[in-house]
Amino acid sequence: MIFKNANLLEAINVLAEKNSSYPLTYAYCDRFMQKNGGYIDVARTFLNNGKKGKKDDKLFYKWIQNVKYDKSKVLKMLKEKGLDDDFIFTIHDELHGEGKTRPNPKWHFLISYCAYKEYVSTEEYRKEYEENGDTKWYDPIENFESLALINDSRFVGEFKLWILEALGAEIGISVEDIEKNEKSYILKIINERWNDDKIVYDFKEKSLKISS
Repeated sequence: MIFKNANLLEAINVLAEKNSSYPLTYAYCDRFMQKNGGYIDVARTFLNNGKKGKKDDKLFYKWIQNVKYDKSKVLKMLKEKGLDDDFIFTIHDELHGEGKTRPNPKWHFLISYCAYKEYVSTEEYRKEYEENGDTKWYDPIENFESLALINDSRFVGEFKLWILEALGAEIGISVEDIEKNEKSYILKIINERWNDDKIVYDFKEKSLKISS
């Protein structure tokens, strides 16, 4: 998939309007969701009200509590889309009335990915780590604002699948396929769609095109 006009803020503007999950992504998470590390650890910190977890994740939780909508471009955009504290601090995945205590893919993208990237671009983050001589993740705010949503092969399967479903791409598998096959087989199909340069999504036009 090729992303056009994919400034991260443009991508947020589009994806914040999408569903928290979709049938294929929900079924994939039921069987193959990442178990530890990354956004799962961030979600656990949020479930524990910022009191448990890695230092970075606890500081991120504290930052997102305090900054709220005053200075954060991400949170301001989410509020304008009707996504407030209930969305930010509730770790819940739901489809057709069935709910589970786990991070939904929309939260994964908007909070654990986008808001976290904004956090490590702030002066608060730099000052927190400067005392220890460790600012390895610091990236100034002007860099954050110019970030693009890139087609990164390192994204986990549920992240890729949600974006594909949310943007209306044809995946080529069914819920039944996900329920009956091994992860390697399903992930191979997801990666084939994710890496298909004939699928083009323009975030400014909000349009998906399939080239021949």
